[in-house]
Amino acid sequence: MTSVSYEPLSEAHPAWGALAILPWDVENFGFAVADWRPGDLRVAALEREGLGEALLGWAQRHHAEIVSARVPAADGLGRLLLCDLGFEFIDCSLDLEIADLQAAPIPTPRIPIRLAGPTDHPEIVRIAEEAFQLDRYHADARFPGQLAALRHRRWVQRLVEQPGVETYTTGDAGEPLGFFSVAVAGDFAEIQLAAVDARRHGKGIGFGLFAGALTELKDGGTRRCIGKVYAANTPIINVFAGMGFRFVATQALFHWHLPGAPHMRDWGEILG
Repeated sequence: MTSVSYEPLSEAHPAWGALAILPWDVENFGFAVADWRPGDLRVAALEREGLGEALLGWAQRHHAEIVSARVPAADGLGRLLLCDLGFEFIDCSLDLEIADLQAAPIPTPRIPIRLAGPTDHPEIVRIAEEAFQLDRYHADARFPGQLAALRHRRWVQRLVEQPGVETYTTGDAGEPLGFFSVAVAGDFAEIQLAAVDARRHGKGIGFGLFAGALTELKDGGTRRCIGKVYAANTPIINVFAGMGFRFVATQALFHWHLPGAPHMRDWGEILG
């Protein structure tokens, strides 16, 4: 993905942190989306009136319709500050890891898995577009659902062609039932995306894909494996737990919406 370049919100107020436009999301959505990394939260809270005005001015100049921000989930001051600035809570993201996959007792795979081939790619793309409902953009009621789905479609299109990413699947060639994409570098692996065809949920396919892919990674010499999941996605959290992943960090994710943003949904659209 395109690199992200952060700039200080205010040179005179370093505690206000830095912002960046997210180029890949701009490419997907057709409008600007930004990310804010706060600095010293206590100082920022003391200066929150000026900070709020600066955030609004920056977003207006850059035509950013959404600004995302994260703070440690246990940081009550950070959560309060974001709410006071007009950010809306979206979800918590959980960082997970298996520190030593070689010593981990991965469950025996229940289904055969294989590396996905070109004939599988169209169906994997369809699964990605339809299966994800618990990511941060789908969780944002103001955000258009079709654009959230498009983002996953294009994300997996990149993954299946990206060097260093292995995408596992199960099912007949050209008829995959799900997929598991993981970036591998030496003895380190980072799970990118995994999903099961929405029509086949509850049949153990996700558990089987995870167990099979992790077994392949273990046999290939992978030692450390990490992943990320949203707290609302309890089915996949249970799968991660069943594989022996540890939960190592939790962040609270918030979205700020530009007043009058033309692409965001209003209450009339949300309620139908």
